[in-house]
Amino acid sequence: MGLLPHCPTCRALAAAAVVEAATQQAEEIREMHALAPVWVAGGLIFEVHHTASFNIAAIRAGSPFRAERLERDGADISIYDMHDPRVTLAQAQLKASATPRYLRKLNQPRYDGLMKVVPWGHELKLSGRTSVLSYGGISSAPATLTALDKAVGDPARHFRGLLL
Repeated sequence: MGLLPHCPTCRALAAAAVVEAATQQAEEIREMHALAPVWVAGGLIFEVHHTASFNIAAIRAGSPFRAERLERDGADISIYDMHDPRVTLAQAQLKASATPRYLRKLNQPRYDGLMKVVPWGHELKLSGRTSVLSYGGISSAPATLTALDKAVGDPARHFRGLLL
């Protein structure tokens, strides 16, 4: 983890690097799950989307907070402070679905204490569902299911759009 970028050009370059890395991750996900139903890749790219858009927002704000995808059950994303990346500040479970049965899985006890991020338009405050990953005044960009389908089809275009 390096120093926080302070100049506008440095921040723009750091944000572009996030987009490049996210695009590469999404392409790898597409290749790895080429024979699976599109929702499988879509769910994983949903995680990449929220991680990347949170990190771009943090870079633009000069915040030390960063998000990273986890490769284990429970939380999908962890948020940490670049000054001490060993300490997890928050975690989130993501469900890229509009199916009530699937979204109800977020009510399982193993997700207690985690942010519960769902596609835009499927939030439910009573159960703690939100469409953004948010911590310390930094938030990811919400994504609709339609945007997710397009991201699976053309990850580079989707992630470049986060820079606008």
